[in-house]
Amino acid sequence: MKKYIKDFTIFGLMIFSLVGCSSLPNTDTSDIQELLTADGSIRNLNDSLQVKVEGDQKDFPLDSQITLLIYNESSHFLLFTGEYFVRLLTFNDGEWIEVANSLTYSGSKTLSPKGTILLDQTSTWAKPQITEQIFKPDEKVLPLRIVVIGEILENDIRTGEFAAAYVDVDIKR
Repeated sequence: MKKYIKDFTIFGLMIFSLVGCSSLPNTDTSDIQELLTADGSIRNLNDSLQVKVEGDQKDFPLDSQITLLIYNESSHFLLFTGEYFVRLLTFNDGEWIEVANSLTYSGSKTLSPKGTILLDQTSTWAKPQITEQIFKPDEKVLPLRIVVIGEILENDIRTGEFAAAYVDVDIKR
């Protein structure tokens, strides 16, 4: 019986480690920093801001609209503008490449600090505009990183510092 428990535990750990893997490299703030066209700095990544795919879905067919859930985990208001709100990236030949988003974002959205019921979260969508040319010839799956960026507000004043978060999904053809 102990042998079966040991084997089951090892098998479970292997499955758990595989499920948590992404084919995209880890991202640090300098990778996201390059997405900002204005002067500003990313204060933290996947800390003050969290983004998830609705239903924790990981695989999407081409031309999918992906529902995103965004949570403010900080003690600050976060401002999202169409300029930075949702960015799509893929990793190709050792570099990050931005993928066009079929959806455009206008205006701005503010998320309240964590703990403000219903006002510290929001949802939005991303619709990657992926053409066959983005895929390599023998590639069936394109790893996609969805990045959400919001500016930190202090006393309703823009600080020039940003919170960012990302989630990885796979686009299948």
